[in-house]
Amino acid sequence: MNYYLMCGFSLGLTLLPGEAWAWQTEPAQQPEAKQSAPTVQVDISTTISGNQEQPRTLYVFPWQDSIAQIRIPAPDINVTEQPLQPLDRQQFLRFIEAQSLQQPSATTASSKDN
Repeated sequence: MNYYLMCGFSLGLTLLPGEAWAWQTEPAQQPEAKQSAPTVQVDISTTISGNQEQPRTLYVFPWQDSIAQIRIPAPDINVTEQPLQPLDRQQFLRFIEAQSLQQPSATTASSKDN
């Protein structure tokens, strides 16, 4: 952090009445040739205060572009190939019975162990 920003700074300007400034409301008067124009001192100051407790570090993290995508290899899922249809109860019960005959059940395997 800049020392001047932390402690404040002061700026002094000298304005002559004959000069044309943007904020001047009256028309400029021409000073007479032999008289010296009086000067006006304007002080502009700004003070920014803070404390020294915060560390003066900056952490920069690299980020990926939003366009970049991470692709995970997996088969594409096509939902339109197998539309959902209601099940026939009798057909579903036959399917469950056929599956249970093809695979030995866990209850028969555990009863044989005893």
